[in-house]
Amino acid sequence: MKLKILCILTLNYLCFYSQNLGISITNEVTDVEIQPTPNDLNDKLLKITNSDGKEIFNVTTEGNVGVGVAEPKAGIDLRSDHKIPLLGIGSTNLSPEILGDGVIRYVPGISELQVSVNNSWYRFTSNLERPFLVAENNYIAGIYPNDQSTVLDGFTVIKDSYNAFDINNSTYTIPMDGVYVFSFTISFAYGQILADSYIEASWIASNGYVVKSIQYFPVQGSGMGSITCSGSMKLLKGYTLTPKIYHNLGTEKKLRVYGSTPSQPESDLNYNNLYIFAQ
Repeated sequence: MKLKILCILTLNYLCFYSQNLGISITNEVTDVEIQPTPNDLNDKLLKITNSDGKEIFNVTTEGNVGVGVAEPKAGIDLRSDHKIPLLGIGSTNLSPEILGDGVIRYVPGISELQVSVNNSWYRFTSNLERPFLVAENNYIAGIYPNDQSTVLDGFTVIKDSYNAFDINNSTYTIPMDGVYVFSFTISFAYGQILADSYIEASWIASNGYVVKSIQYFPVQGSGMGSITCSGSMKLLKGYTLTPKIYHNLGTEKKLRVYGSTPSQPESDLNYNNLYIFAQ
């Protein structure tokens, strides 16, 4: 049906602007050839040539469309040296739920190409800086009670591309829709660790999802007690991420920071780090 409409529109146009029109013919001197019943697979259903005899538009029997390409190999093939083989992408305010997957749009203002996937828009290219956060805690030990979940704090921001991290509550507010990767690593200061105890590290998202990791200690002893918690998640603008720590190591714990080892304070640096970035 689409091909019939295209042919009708093309025919109407050429009635006004072209002197040569051929239907069901193979005369190469015509500017337009329409073959409703191709003789073989090498024939074209529709072929338009310019005054130099070069094919500038065609539709093959397999349904491929060529723009400036004599033998298109894809659904729409623009790979041609005819003038400048460009493709203009328009914009739309329709939601991806309505449009479905695989739609490409251009977003003016932020100069961004986006594609619809799973009811969301994802960027191809953009002049916007991607969201990312790098933070560290080298100087604030904090207090992490036994058998209690506590928000990690004391971080100093090294780089926050959207100023989205609140150091007062260690909460990151998502600045734009996307798939985010996040990770933190912490180490407690050297101390007692009970048998059959563990550290549970968590990322708490405001959409109700949680990413957890657990470090288990089967025997009693002494040590730092370290853990890393990493994950990825699709998050929408306005959602939040917060890092938390739970442990039942037996006593109140503090993070290993500068001065935790008085004889070698420099050795205590770079044990507590936090990263977030959008893919």
